[in-house]
Amino acid sequence: MASLRSIQPKEPQTPRTTQKKTIHRSNPNPLRVPIGEIASLEGKIVTRPVDGEGIVYLRKGDLVRNKKTSPDGKTYYETYRIEQELGRGGAGAAYLVTHMESGWEATLKIMPRDAPAKNPRALGPTTFVREKTALGQLPSHRGLPSLFDHGIIGNHQYLVIKHFEGHSLRKTLREQGPLPIADVLDLGIEILSALIAANEAGIIHRDIKPANIIVGSKKGPGRFAILDFGVAKIIDHEELLALEYSQKGHRRIMGSEGYMSPDQQRGNTDIYSDLFSLGATLYQAFTGKRPQKGTSSFTIIPGEVSEENLPTQTLTAFQEALNTMTGTNTNFRPSPAEMLSDLRQIKSRLDLRRRTLSTEPGSIPTIQPTTFTKVPEPSPTTKTRIESKPVITAREPEESQTIMVKADQPVAKVAAKPQAPAYSEDKTRDLRRGSDSAS
Repeated sequence: MASLRSIQPKEPQTPRTTQKKTIHRSNPNPLRVPIGEIASLEGKIVTRPVDGEGIVYLRKGDLVRNKKTSPDGKTYYETYRIEQELGRGGAGAAYLVTHMESGWEATLKIMPRDAPAKNPRALGPTTFVREKTALGQLPSHRGLPSLFDHGIIGNHQYLVIKHFEGHSLRKTLREQGPLPIADVLDLGIEILSALIAANEAGIIHRDIKPANIIVGSKKGPGRFAILDFGVAKIIDHEELLALEYSQKGHRRIMGSEGYMSPDQQRGNTDIYSDLFSLGATLYQAFTGKRPQKGTSSFTIIPGEVSEENLPTQTLTAFQEALNTMTGTNTNFRPSPAEMLSDLRQIKSRLDLRRRTLSTEPGSIPTIQPTTFTKVPEPSPTTKTRIESKPVITAREPEESQTIMVKADQPVAKVAAKPQAPAYSEDKTRDLRRGSDSAS
């Protein structure tokens, strides 16, 4: 006898559907996530394509998560949501991200660990180590970036850096043209102050140029800041200093053509190398002309300056400051602190002059001198007739009269008070004579 189980009808089996994985033909080696994770907005772990240099393409809403371990041994995740792409270069890509736990915004720079960089001076994978080390040593300064977090996602490594709202100086000059002299002086003061603070921490930037300077959207202190410490020189880091030499023992040249000092082109870099690059950047910001390769003299021609009503004293002092910053002989250069003081004095004199001479509403008015017209003296033969002017006596005002009128009654016209007749002096004399004769 067959069992009941054997005679029960079998349920129709639904065919098993296998979900095909998305294969990017242009990406033979998609990003893997064995250590960190890149998840979609729904929380699913996803892979993203990479370009020819191995840099990953992230999309808005992707979540970058990395496993962390606290000092007490607890495991937690740092999660960042991609908001938009900020830029892409040979060493990696930068994104605006939001920290999911705190809500603050930051800049996430992600780069491959073993892929070659387009820029040979970036030294490929050492760019990440160099920038991470430099950012970790930088002091707290409003013109310098701060390192919040770093980690590894598969074959990629990332940095989470303080986000500066604005555009690069290169883009600003391209869209708006040269800056006014007041903004150029503010640029020099804030960037030089940041370079001095970095130098005190043992960091030489070595690549100051308009592309690596951010310009904030709001004017005021902290409008300008330095970015990209990927080729920075870390004075006390022997391992990174050793990587600056090739296998044949030649020192690698790091920097950008047109902004490097003659010493930097020979491989010698110090704080004066950054001063030279800053001077070349200020020259371009004021004139709109990009420094050419091998240029060591930056002369401003007054006729080519677009700004109107520029004080000659300010232009002369600014030209002297540029000559000092870009001087080839370092023995005659002042200290960076003295140069910073000179720029501040130029700016303060310019502000004082404009406050004094300004004619805008609300400013100090300009007092015009009183002009006198000389009356010609009459000639001796000309008779001058002098007419006496009548003396006008002020009359006392009449007393006002207040009349109460009901609402339904018309307003009655009030007759004017009769005035005493006015007599001339001759008529008054005649009246007096008549009265005397009658008596």
